[in-house]
Amino acid sequence: CPLAPFLTAFHYNDTTHSANAHLSSIFKFPDTNKIYVQCDIVLCRGACEQVPCRRPSEPLPRALPRIRNGTEDGQLMASTSAYIIEPGDPI
Repeated sequence: CPLAPFLTAFHYNDTTHSANAHLSSIFKFPDTNKIYVQCDIVLCRGACEQVPCRRPSEPLPRALPRIRNGTEDGQLMASTSAYIIEPGDPI
């Protein structure tokens, strides 16, 4: 569940075993066209249940403990960079 308003909730695809979120139109820093996005992700074994996103005022759940065997869910961090393009810039 995103905490920032520029990132949508994840949409899950059981066929490809993937989850996608979209960045919406956001601000641009004057000295760079790059932003860095970092997410904490919970991996689950088997089918994951859809989790309703909380309101920003609700506390976040505590992190899961490290995986001790192959049957427990796990948590990891993922990050990516996004480049902000101006209208008319080549993609």
